[in-house]
Amino acid sequence: MSKVVVIGSVNVDKTTVLHHLPQSGETILGDDATESCGGKGANQAYAAAKLGADVTLLGAVGNDGDGQMSLVNLRSVGVHVDQVYISPKPTGSAFILVTEQGENMIVVMPGANLDCTVDYLRQHEEVIQQADIILLQLEIPLDSVKYVLSHKGQNTKVILDPAPYHASLTFEDLKNVDILTPNETELQYLTGKAFSVEGSELSAEVKDLLERGPKQCIVTLGGKGGYLLERHKTWAFAPVAVQEVDSTAAGDTFNGALASYLAEGESLEAAIHWAKHAAALSVTRRGAQNSIPSADEVHQFIDSRN
Repeated sequence: MSKVVVIGSVNVDKTTVLHHLPQSGETILGDDATESCGGKGANQAYAAAKLGADVTLLGAVGNDGDGQMSLVNLRSVGVHVDQVYISPKPTGSAFILVTEQGENMIVVMPGANLDCTVDYLRQHEEVIQQADIILLQLEIPLDSVKYVLSHKGQNTKVILDPAPYHASLTFEDLKNVDILTPNETELQYLTGKAFSVEGSELSAEVKDLLERGPKQCIVTLGGKGGYLLERHKTWAFAPVAVQEVDSTAAGDTFNGALASYLAEGESLEAAIHWAKHAAALSVTRRGAQNSIPSADEVHQFIDSRN
């Protein structure tokens, strides 16, 4: 089986369920509050491993209860966490407001994630070089992301989830990305224009991104499905209709599932089909990592839709 290396953040999510998201200056009462393991890097590692991939995580946690809880949870699905750095900073936190309809707002406090530095990654360059697939996000220092992009193995496939968006990420950086996976908002930030497809024709801005940056781009549109964008073709994929409860981990589940299926040698189109069903199943449950389905659950879910 191909090796998947996830390089990214580890957080503990502190989630409050609300009737509606507050407006500026508004104080409202929450219906429920929970703490659970999260962070985009950890979520994607957890998803890829739970869905069957051989996964190593590079990142940083604090020497605290949140860090220990995070590592135990990752080990429970087989993620290799022996090389995660134990930082004197507290484990990262994400404060999540989510409505009963699944809408959410998230504020991230990076904490120990700031110690996923270039110096730390240099110590693990062999792991990076030997990876078959690397999953990256933008909740660690951008210099670290750029280091990985410029030091990946010659045959390593890189999937970059450009979230949260970082204005200093350039098209030149994205040249070393094989698959970029923005949502609609992130793609608009990258190109400077709202995403649209007229027939099969891409906007000049998206064409420019693909010419100067990543080889392929998968733009996810939530309940509207998404598109696989390539320099000379566009492929639309349909949404999976479900009753949405909490979309917190949908994007991370999609990326982890995508990597897990590509690691099995499947085509990108087949991997997208797998990933969109895994992500759809995750939004029917509350939480981050505890909403991520197993491979058996995804297979059963796909079978039930046919």
